[in-house]
Amino acid sequence: MEKLIKILNLNKKSLINILAGLFLAGICLYFVFSKIQLGQIIKAFDSANLLYLVLAIVVSILSHVIRALRFVLLLKPLCNRSISLFNCFATIMFGYTINLAIPRAGELARTYYLANLEDLPISLILPTVIIDRLLDIMMLALLACLSLYFLPAHIAQNLPWLKNTALMLSCMAGAGFILLPVLPKVLEKISKTIKISQIEHILKQIEQGVQCLNSPKYYPQILSYSFFMWFMYFLNYLCVFKSLHLFNLISLNIMFTTFLVGSLSVLIPTPGCVGSFHLMVSETLNHISTISIDNAVIFATVLHFTCFIISTILPAGFCMLILAYKKFKRKI
Repeated sequence: MEKLIKILNLNKKSLINILAGLFLAGICLYFVFSKIQLGQIIKAFDSANLLYLVLAIVVSILSHVIRALRFVLLLKPLCNRSISLFNCFATIMFGYTINLAIPRAGELARTYYLANLEDLPISLILPTVIIDRLLDIMMLALLACLSLYFLPAHIAQNLPWLKNTALMLSCMAGAGFILLPVLPKVLEKISKTIKISQIEHILKQIEQGVQCLNSPKYYPQILSYSFFMWFMYFLNYLCVFKSLHLFNLISLNIMFTTFLVGSLSVLIPTPGCVGSFHLMVSETLNHISTISIDNAVIFATVLHFTCFIISTILPAGFCMLILAYKKFKRKI
């Protein structure tokens, strides 16, 4: 535990950031739930179609498995042996669990846990985690570009220039995916030009982390996993809309725009995206559709609970039991 605290760098500045995140989450939650009674949310859970809620949880967990598969591929060129898919999945889930309490700390915890489970140096895993997140940011950028094509009609008519902007940004995002494999060569030239040791060290780490992207064998698989993973994130929204009997009140463009806003809310550093997710999703859904603010808040709450809380805690607990059992067997 002491080593983990050291890895997470939980100093005074970190504690202030955590408290600031909690304060922001509290304000957002107050603003959201002041518009609805708790009994309405409980009633919504009671009347929800449980089959679709279970399906949302299953789809969410499968998306974590796909992330683990992608991470195994990212690590492959850096290791002289195979990496356990289960260990990658377990550490991803542990990281997500820590993010529920401490924003942004999950990536460092995930690095620490995987380094211990696979007996690998942290300096080898950390750049790969950075590339893993970089791929997510690029997917989010592409999603933001595409969403401009799915804007509700009244917004698109009032702001016609948005579609031209979307076309330009889509081309830039696509070019980013194409040029990502040549990033190591660019970084190598930059590192030779820059003589500042700290910057050189960071560039070398990133260069090491993107080695897998040079492989024509692995990169298409990594891209396929990335697109499929984000498609499953989108399915979570669809399942919860169906579960709450709201699907007939929305169109594809409304669902896609809501999905984009929900994805962007993850960038706000509140514990487990609590508050920021509820506020941004419910306000967006209420303003671009005919869904009432009550139902919009219920949708955001049910989606967050199933796809952020349950889909994290259940697999994390399962992985913890498996690892504890393996450790117990080794002692016997």
